[in-house]
Amino acid sequence: MQPNHEEMRAELAADAFVAYVRLLSLHSSDKAQAIKEIAGCIGKSEITVRGWQKRGVQGRDNAMVMCQFAQLRGFYFGIHMLMPTEKVVARYIDIERARLGYAA
Repeated sequence: MQPNHEEMRAELAADAFVAYVRLLSLHSSDKAQAIKEIAGCIGKSEITVRGWQKRGVQGRDNAMVMCQFAQLRGFYFGIHMLMPTEKVVARYIDIERARLGYAA
C-alpha cells in the first residue's frame, strides 16, 4: 500500500518525537523523567505528551518551545524535525514508493 502524505507526516513526526525523548533522556535520568520535563516545559499533561509518541508534536508553538528546551539542555533539535516540511514528507514518500517498487 502506498503511503499518503498525512500518514507519512505523522510517522516522521512521531519518529522525531521519540528521538527527541531519547536524546533528552541522555541528559535526564530516564525517559519517564524526560516526558515529565517536556510536559512541564510546555504546560501540557504527561498523557498528552506521551500521545505524541504515536502522532508527533501537535502545534508549532509546542515544537518551538521544545527546540528551545533542547538547546538549553545541550543538544540541537530543529522545528523541521518535529514538524516535517512538505519537501521532506514528499522525499520520504518517494523513498518509500521506490522501496515498495512503485513507479514515481
